[in-house]
Parts: sequence; C-alpha cells; structure tokens
Amino acid sequence: MILHHSAPGSDVSAYQAMEQALTEGKLRSIGLSNYYTPDDFDRLVGETTITPALLQNETHPYHQSTEMKEHLRQYGTVLES
Repeated sequence: MILHHSAPGSDVSAYQAMEQALTEGKLRSIGLSNYYTPDDFDRLVGETTITPALLQNETHPYHQSTEMKEHLRQYGTVLES
C-alpha cells in the first residue's frame, strides 16, 4: 500500500495506520508516493517505525530525481517511476 502524497500534519498518522496493518499481516509492504525532497521524506521516516519499501515519484529524462535516488540508498528504499 502506498501513501499518496505528503501532507504535514496528517500523513504521519496515516502512515502509522499502514504500519499497524503491516504488523497485523493485513499488508505485505508499505511505501510513499510524491515525496520529492529529502527533508520531506526524512520528516515522515523520523516519526515512524517502518522504513518505506518504495517511493513512487514522477521520474523521466527531464526530471531524473537524482538527489532523491541518492538519498534513498541509505534507507534501502526503492524509487519507482
């Protein structure tokens, strides 16, 4: 399951609900979508327990997300386009 977009103030609780569902065996993996800056990604990761398995962002030859790809390596999070 993927949390669709950044929403400071409410996305942490939504992600925590996904973590609970994962812990209960209702989901096999969880991730994020449309988190485009390292600070925004780190904000959510810093307030949750389970590292996102993937980050789904718009990526193409004119927007290659090089900074985010490099940043995600430390977490083992895969960038999906």
